Amino acid sequence: RIENQAERTVLAEITSSIGHEINQPMAAIETLSDTASLMLESGDHGGASGILRQIQVESLRVGQIIQTIRRMSSTKGLVLESIDLIAVVRDLVPLAKIICKETRFSLNIRVEQGQLTVSADRTAIEQIIITLIANSHEAIVGSEARTRESRWIELSLTVIDGYASVRVQDNGPGIPEELEAEIFNSFVTTKADGLGLGLNLSRSIAEKHLGWLRLVETGIQGSVFELRLPTDQSKNAGL
Repeated sequence: RIENQAERTVLAEITSSIGHEINQPMAAIETLSDTASLMLESGDHGGASGILRQIQVESLRVGQIIQTIRRMSSTKGLVLESIDLIAVVRDLVPLAKIICKETRFSLNIRVEQGQLTVSADRTAIEQIIITLIANSHEAIVGSEARTRESRWIELSLTVIDGYASVRVQDNGPGIPEELEAEIFNSFVTTKADGLGLGLNLSRSIAEKHLGWLRLVETGIQGSVFELRLPTDQSKNAGL
């Protein structure tokens, strides 16, 4: 009975994780569908065609997310390929702005080199970054101390000690002190309607890439989360 209960618990967590992760591209599809409808009604068929292509991309992304979670729970693991993290982040900006549709804010990218190459499962890494951006967005939306025009999120990419570093910083109200030590645990969340699985799943993905995800700092001036992944150069050097 204990074994069966454990299996049901794992299944419940996997199911919840899938539901949590596909909410993001589904939200984008909903927004894009509304935009396409308005364009068709106004006779802008060319613009609507472009939006429909974006919907197709996000629909494919849903399947990719499900496959990523399935790979994480299998013995085969993730599918690694050489990717440029800077290009990945820049490609994600339009999707991030669609997901974060409730407020006006600035999303900035700061880089220190032209390319930052790692060996990683692209879809899985995209999910970590989107989760961090979405969490930061939720934080700045909930900040009464910030006007809509002064809300911002910044992504900084660099190399530190042989690891690619992606920092996501916001100027929200920070994480409550009583939750700081537990923020990466399952079902721990600061959102009224959150599942508390996004950061837990993201940390698991980072660790499967031989990297890590951590909360660097948090307070009334905002929070900083950092994802670190070994670069191709550090792997070749045996770091």
